[in-house]
This record gives sequence, C-alpha cells and structure tokens, in this order.
Amino acid sequence: MPLLKGNLHAHTTFSDGRWPVEEVLARYRALEYDFLAVTDHDTWVDGDYWFRIPPGAGNWPVIATYRFRGPTRLTSFMPHSHVRGKSFKYELTYPDGHTDVVLDVPRYDFNWQLEYQLAAPIDVPAGTTLRVTARYDNSPDNPANPDPTAWVGFGEQTTNEMLVGYFTGYRLPGAIP
Repeated sequence: MPLLKGNLHAHTTFSDGRWPVEEVLARYRALEYDFLAVTDHDTWVDGDYWFRIPPGAGNWPVIATYRFRGPTRLTSFMPHSHVRGKSFKYELTYPDGHTDVVLDVPRYDFNWQLEYQLAAPIDVPAGTTLRVTARYDNSPDNPANPDPTAWVGFGEQTTNEMLVGYFTGYRLPGAIP
C-alpha cells in the first residue's frame, strides 16, 4: 500500500500566510506532495482580536464576522471557547440584506464540544457575511469559572478565553471579487 505525503493545514496570503495560492501550490508540487489542504482563515473579533471580559460579567457578548468573497457551500459549524463560554449563535446575512440563524447553541459547555454537521449544505453567494456571537459568563454563578474577579482576555490556556467560530465548507465555481 503506497504512502501519501501531504499537508492538511496551509495558509496563503488570503489570511496570514506568506505566499499567494499559486506560489503555495508551486512549492508543494516541487516538494512532490500528493495533496494539500489550504485552510485560510479571516476572522475579525468585535473590531479587536484581543477582547476582554470584565470581572463578574454574566452574559458578555463578543462577535466575530467573516465575509465570503466567493460562492461557498457550508457543511458544518463548530463553536469553540473555554470554561466561561455560555452560548453561541451563527447567523448568515446575505447580500440582499436578509439574515438566517443557522446554528443556535444556547447552553454551550466546554466539556461537550461538538461539530454540528448540517443535514443539508447551505450555499452562500459571494458577499454573504457570517456573524458568530458568543456570550461569556465570568460571574460567580458559573461553577466552572476559576476566578470571577479577574479580567479575562483571549489566550490559549483554559483560564483565558477564545471565540473560534469554526466552519467547514468549500468554494463553489464563480468569480472571487
């Protein structure tokens, strides 16, 4: 059985990568890779990536958005935060202005993180915006909260917080503006 050589996580200049798509592909071809998954991301959190949740806040909102530059087929969503995460809502606002709630997790639990596979994929046109609203409980009423008196910022440790609104999908044929 032959082994395959590949990379399942590469970024281009569409997000925080060093090279444009064409150059990334050329470099991996030169290395004789069998496959490559480009996993660009483009997230803007409430105008400030480094959000802060005040001490004692019981329902603090943080918002992340992503604008689809080309037609895309969405297949799943996966909200992620840490122990102060309380709820997540995913909304799509289409170029014509109408908005659909596509996932609502009213009782998020850090110990029970799920990828929500869609029963039917959602096709979104270019110019659609995905808005992910997470709410956090930094109050003494949250039994998982290690310190309700602390300001909590973004970070890798469980004592910090995150808003990661993962989604899975792929580009459909069509121009990217």
